[in-house]
Amino acid sequence: MENKLIRATERVKSVDWHPTLPWLALGLHSGGIEVIETTTLEGPPLFHIDIGHPVRAVRFIPRQNWLVAGADDGRLHVYECTSWTRVALIEAHADYIRSLDVHPTLPFVLSAGDDKLVKTWNWDREWTNEDTFAGHEHYVMSAKFHPRDPSAVVSGSLDCSLRVWKVGTEVPTQVVLNAHEKGVDCVGFVDAGIVTGADDTSIKLWDEKTLGFIRSFDGHRGNITALSSVSSKWLVSSSEDKTVRIWSLETGKAVARLEEESLGRAWTLTSRSTNVAVGFDCGFILIDVQTSALEQAPSISHL
Repeated sequence: MENKLIRATERVKSVDWHPTLPWLALGLHSGGIEVIETTTLEGPPLFHIDIGHPVRAVRFIPRQNWLVAGADDGRLHVYECTSWTRVALIEAHADYIRSLDVHPTLPFVLSAGDDKLVKTWNWDREWTNEDTFAGHEHYVMSAKFHPRDPSAVVSGSLDCSLRVWKVGTEVPTQVVLNAHEKGVDCVGFVDAGIVTGADDTSIKLWDEKTLGFIRSFDGHRGNITALSSVSSKWLVSSSEDKTVRIWSLETGKAVARLEEESLGRAWTLTSRSTNVAVGFDCGFILIDVQTSALEQAPSISHL
């Protein structure tokens, strides 16, 4: 890994790259929402607003030129990315919002929260709540649309379960009740299937059709907070152990490790091509992953 840029901020709970512009959105535990110009990181943010509640999820909606944020007030806050004015405020959950995702083709936002629910919202119908997926028995920490099945949603909860839902139905189509020994904090997708990270410090890979267990990735010493892929070969993880690690999806071994002690715990990450943004207690870092170097890297899974 090659460190590109580091910027000090308050605790970063969520990050999202804009897919085409050099912008990074930040959700701050202090209640701030920021959009940063990533080419220099100098000067004030392009956008900053303090909504008065911790912001645990932010996502760009490029088709609409919007930014959506989910906060501890249980509401979705939607901003237009030219004037930076708020265009919608939706009462979404009865408790903290932990996770947001945007459907790749449909006009849907996916939200999940501490009320144990996962919901879809249709912005073409004035933000109508189209689906409410109930069944988790604890906070839903992460939920995402399936990138290869436009009608599927995958969620992970502190009830230790992994669930797959179908848009338009009320019950899960697949469930792994004890996916981890402790609560599931994050879900993600790689070419090989579905990945989960949990409070038991492990990362697991699951077959996306059967939800059969394939392999684990072991080495972190704290809760796993976020997962993302870089190309089809590598998985990036962040953890409360203050480290970021890159894993070979083929072998399950760690091939790179980054620790920025001064930044504290790593809470969130997102990737775009070979660029990775990671949010910490005291700021964020932008990393350029040198995939060619990873091909030659020895295993560091013992670290």
